Amino acid sequence: MPGHIEEIIKNKRYKIVAEAGKKPAGGKRRRIVRRVNCRRSEATDILAMLIAELEQGTYVDKSKLTVGEWMDVWLEEYKKNKIRPKTYDLYAWAIEEWIKPAVGETLLQELAVEHLQRLYNSILEAGKSIRLVHLVHQLLYGALRQAKKNRKIKDNVAEDIELPSLQQREIQPMTVEEQERFIAALANHPWGAAFGTKLGTGLRRGELLGLWWEEVDPAIDAYIEQLEKEKEIAELGAGENQDRELIEGLLIEIEYLKFRMILRVCRQIVYVRKKGIIEESPKTKKGRRIVPLVTMVLQLLYRHREQMKEKKLYRPKGPVFASEKGGYIWPDNFNRSFGKFRKRLNLQHISPHALRHTFATRLLEAGEDTKTVQELLGHAKESTTNDIYIHVTEKLKRRAVDKLDSSFMPGTTEN
Repeated sequence: MPGHIEEIIKNKRYKIVAEAGKKPAGGKRRRIVRRVNCRRSEATDILAMLIAELEQGTYVDKSKLTVGEWMDVWLEEYKKNKIRPKTYDLYAWAIEEWIKPAVGETLLQELAVEHLQRLYNSILEAGKSIRLVHLVHQLLYGALRQAKKNRKIKDNVAEDIELPSLQQREIQPMTVEEQERFIAALANHPWGAAFGTKLGTGLRRGELLGLWWEEVDPAIDAYIEQLEKEKEIAELGAGENQDRELIEGLLIEIEYLKFRMILRVCRQIVYVRKKGIIEESPKTKKGRRIVPLVTMVLQLLYRHREQMKEKKLYRPKGPVFASEKGGYIWPDNFNRSFGKFRKRLNLQHISPHALRHTFATRLLEAGEDTKTVQELLGHAKESTTNDIYIHVTEKLKRRAVDKLDSSFMPGTTEN
């Protein structure tokens, strides 16, 4: 691609013109023009660089587009339809709260590594978490990568940033003793059914609060049938002439009833700024699942349903855990109530999410494989379950090997 240099002021100012082929519309010639203050030798180098970039397809037109303007375009045009409303809300918040105040007015083509480093340092200096730094970096990296694809910038400066390492947060499950205290306090607490169901099913908070009665009613009805049959068995067994055949038949029926004692996870609720609470599908494809229910949960839900009917808040297509007006409970209200409950039990170190971890930990301790635990928790991949609960599985491996320890000691084996 040809080009030339026009002298404006000898050895001081030059006009550089590079031929950039023809425009798609109309076929007119397209020229790249630069006016520079430098020596002729430097102007020659600039022309050579322009021609090379045009030939290699890496040339980027000069633009006054700012970082803030591009972040808005990227979020609306390239991300909005690919992410969940809650994720979109989080991204929009991070852009408005952190990215725009720091680099929003900076020209996109002038954004440098130093700008990003100052931004990340300011987040940490404000006492915020490394996780927030990683989120902001993730957004900038993605937006700049798209800008580079669109030939709005030459380089993605976010590629050259070294971030502080992000440590996996280890959420401690309850001990068996703590779990027993927790369960003992559920019956007389207004949120007892919700807290107990979360502990006994491992549901995420949004999944728990998004449950409808029609997804748990069959399980409760089956549980009531079981109680009736157990009462009938007790009466038959108390007499002198026990009907063993009838009792065995009832026991078989009870076993079949247990297959109905399940809940179906079909949705979750999330809070989104400016919209309030919205329904959406579970977090992952595996999130839409069936969870068998333990007796504790069935008892709590049975009593809870009776109370809801007394308050006239029961609706088959309504939330299991409803507000006083019959709508969804706000997630923050759930957390606040849980905070008061755990404080009363002196379990301040236990978070709502720790109930999910406790559920999984008890399963692993009972000998269940990680594949089963993955399906019950709704993790997308078994590797996710392994990564989160590696501290549990490592302890179980140690315990298993310890059982073999004595058999490998000298003098303990036979010839």
